[in-house]
Parts: sequence; C-alpha cells; structure tokens
Amino acid sequence: MVREFTPAIYRVARAIVGESSAPDVVQDVFTAAWRELPKLREPQRFPAWLHRIAVNRSRSTLRSQSRVREVDVALMENVLPAADFRPDVEARAVLVPVLLALPFDQRSVIALHYAGGLTLSETAQVLEVPDGTVKSRLNTALATMRRALAETSDG
Repeated sequence: MVREFTPAIYRVARAIVGESSAPDVVQDVFTAAWRELPKLREPQRFPAWLHRIAVNRSRSTLRSQSRVREVDVALMENVLPAADFRPDVEARAVLVPVLLALPFDQRSVIALHYAGGLTLSETAQVLEVPDGTVKSRLNTALATMRRALAETSDG
C-alpha cells in the first residue's frame, strides 16, 4: 500500500507545503495511517481516507511553519492546465507566489485534483464537502491565478 500510494500522497503534500516539507508530511501520513488503520470501517474508502490524512497533516505542517518558503516550479507542470500557462516561462515565476497565496481550502482542491489526480467527486469526498463546493473553490482558485497572470503580462 505504501509503494502504491506514496507518489500521489507526495504530490499532494508537495503542492500544499512545498518541496522541502513534503517528505516529512508523507512520513507523518503513513505513520498516522498505520496507527489509525484499525479504525477504518470501510476499507474501500482507504484512498480517500489516506488523502484526507495527507490534507490534514499538510495543514498542521503549514500551521507550524511561519510561512511556506518554496514550491517546486516543476510541480506547476502537473497542477495547471497546459493550454493556459505553459507557453510563458515568465508566467511560471508569477504562479508560484500566487499558488502560495491561495487560501488553504483552494490550494487543497488544486493539490488533490491536479497533483493528486483525483476526480472532483473524489476530491469532495476527501475534503468532506459537496461536489459544488469543490467546483467553486477550483474555479475561484484558477480565476485568481489567471487574473494574476493577466496583470503580470499587462504590466
């Protein structure tokens, strides 16, 4: 299970807390999962349950840090739609701080959906919110990122 889920959990953690803290979050996620596994009542929900732990542990890590200092720019390849952002190298420099400035709820949706590869319904299940809330947070986050990109290219 660890081998199977580590890449996805790592991508989610990296998208939320940054490259330097992601390995610690992943280790914490699997340690917590191991301890809590006997409490999992629906084994078929294991992937959603594990992703939820990843979001919660990432949130705890962010709270313990004064602020997130880095996000791997290569991550943007997996997070953002290709048609909107890839052609402009300068835009990547703008997107990292914009991604970091997003509220945690919006960043979590982006991390789970794009970096974690979850569907919108799976993302909603992990975050324990309605599908419409996930769609709203995703649209708001992407609109914010697009506005920042437009402001940079205009200025």
